[in-house]
Amino acid sequence: MNLTQVRRSLPGRFDIGVTIIAFGICLVGLLWSGVVLKIRAEEKAEISDLMKDTANLARAVEEHAVRTVREADQVLLSLLSQIRLQGSKPDLRQLIEGGPILSRIYTYLSIIDEHGNLAASNQPFKPLNLSDREYFKVHVAADILNQPFIGKHGVATLVGRDGIVRVQRAGSGATAMPDVKKWSLFKRLETSKSGSYLATSASDGLTRILSYRTLPDHPLVVVVGVEMEDALAVFYQRSRNYQQAAAFASLVILGFTGFLLLLVSRRKRAEAGRAQLAAIVQSSDDAIISITPDGVILTWNEGASRLFGHTALQAIGQPFTLLYPATEYPKAGSNLEAVKRGERHYEAMRVRRDGGLIPVSVTAFPIQDGNGKITGIGVSYRNIAERKKAEAVQAELSAIVEQ
Repeated sequence: MNLTQVRRSLPGRFDIGVTIIAFGICLVGLLWSGVVLKIRAEEKAEISDLMKDTANLARAVEEHAVRTVREADQVLLSLLSQIRLQGSKPDLRQLIEGGPILSRIYTYLSIIDEHGNLAASNQPFKPLNLSDREYFKVHVAADILNQPFIGKHGVATLVGRDGIVRVQRAGSGATAMPDVKKWSLFKRLETSKSGSYLATSASDGLTRILSYRTLPDHPLVVVVGVEMEDALAVFYQRSRNYQQAAAFASLVILGFTGFLLLLVSRRKRAEAGRAQLAAIVQSSDDAIISITPDGVILTWNEGASRLFGHTALQAIGQPFTLLYPATEYPKAGSNLEAVKRGERHYEAMRVRRDGGLIPVSVTAFPIQDGNGKITGIGVSYRNIAERKKAEAVQAELSAIVEQ
């Protein structure tokens, strides 16, 4: 049993239109499922990479903070020693050239008072006010973490284990300084001296990837955080591109599904039309048959069975000369070729199954495909015996009248 037979045998269970719609929906569903899974996988990988990056930044800040604290301690101790020995204006040149301060670390050392005035230096100098310099403003604001790497909404913090923030810097776009004391950092410090995690700030509502490290030998913790929207901006754009491509592909799939439904609808209408035509032909009183271009009978309706006495099973597959009297066999070929050139109407005598002759009115026409190629010939026969009898009676009456 082929697919067509199966479909016809299950009219209530199988509908090609429903199948096409379901298939289109499944394709769209699979497409979006794949896109969502890809976006989630890439987001997970991006967050993992960002955690590694922020961990590296935290390590760098930690090392910088440790080095800065140690060197600052050295400088301050040296300065305090000199101040005790020499008063309020120590010899900074001597500290660098021959003292304990390493010249390979500090090439220039100066003291600026609280007003920004240059008070002492290891180099010759003139009185100068430096209050407009960036480095002075930074130290006045106690902002030693003014770094560009944290992004627009990022944060870099140096906080004590006691919860007191020593130094904190938020990015240029931050609307509020995150409250470190409310972070889950201190619970994490109980189990690990370093790590990374996601956290949403209660002060600004932003989600950040935070990495922290504890400074060795100091009760201080470095925390570096980057805001998700800033850090994943490229990924979010890429995911939007994925979604736009998936939306376009979905429209193509839905459009193609609609096109298939249109074709199926047209095919159903055509099949319904052919079925209706076949029913009309089958129930017609006229004999209607079709033959191949070579003259072999293809179809045979009930009217043909009634008119000629052959059943469809007996007639189909036979040459169309089955209906020709023996005397007209020579004309059969020329009649067939004439019909191929156009429709013909004529009257003729044809043979019944019992051998009797019957007068018929013949209409023959070529059957063509969409390209104009002749694929068969249709022929209808109408019984005109009664008309012929009436014409004979009329002729006899006319002859009598004329006598």
